[in-house]
Amino acid sequence: MKTKKIIKRHEIAGTFRGCANFTGPLYERWRRARIAKLTQIVGGTGWFENKTVLELGAARGHIGNDISKLGANVVIAEGREENLRAATTKYPHLESYILNQETNWEEFFGDRVFDLIIHWGVLYHLENWEQDLKIALNCGRKICLESEVMDSDNPYLVGVRAEVGNDQSISGWGSYPSWATIERILSENDCDFTRYDDADLNCGPYIYDWEGVNQGFFAGMAGPNLPARADRLHANGSGGQRRFWMIENFHPRNIKEEK
Repeated sequence: MKTKKIIKRHEIAGTFRGCANFTGPLYERWRRARIAKLTQIVGGTGWFENKTVLELGAARGHIGNDISKLGANVVIAEGREENLRAATTKYPHLESYILNQETNWEEFFGDRVFDLIIHWGVLYHLENWEQDLKIALNCGRKICLESEVMDSDNPYLVGVRAEVGNDQSISGWGSYPSWATIERILSENDCDFTRYDDADLNCGPYIYDWEGVNQGFFAGMAGPNLPARADRLHANGSGGQRRFWMIENFHPRNIKEEK
């Protein structure tokens, strides 16, 4: 009889209170850095012409609008009504939806399969992050995934944290899987993926080229045992150690259920 491994969940910090400035210069630089990396990965701006792109957790729609300028047909989905109102007011040409990613949204878009799903800065704000990731894999031919993560090669480790704010969890709890936990799920679902731990993604407190030391930390955990890279990470837990993946060559609408 097989014994299912239990994911280790533990609270990693006190409640985080966030209030993002989606139009500030830091967010703009960070947005441009990630779009530049995505464009490099797919082989240039021409790839986007007439492609269908879904941006999850779109906030005010700035990323989706930039991608639409490259010729893509962009759909944005956001969980907070105030954010989506701002997005649709500024970018009425974008197809837009309210979508709470804590729910089972597998049938939300019907049978549509997008050429690309942009899943940036959302995963660690979800309590049901694993369900959400598997649904995204079912709905896209390519997924560009970006998240803050735990520094651990334990493939069953997830930290949790209470959070409030206009850019934080709708449920009130965020989840911080280790990079190894995320990659285990991708591998179990027959995904090919490449992780980009590249310095050209770094922007202010958002760091991607950090070297793992396997201590299980995430950026908001203060204390004497933090690795030497801590001075590069945002001390209050916003930003920090992040990873960036391109996922492809799987079978959308055919993801394996966990037994």
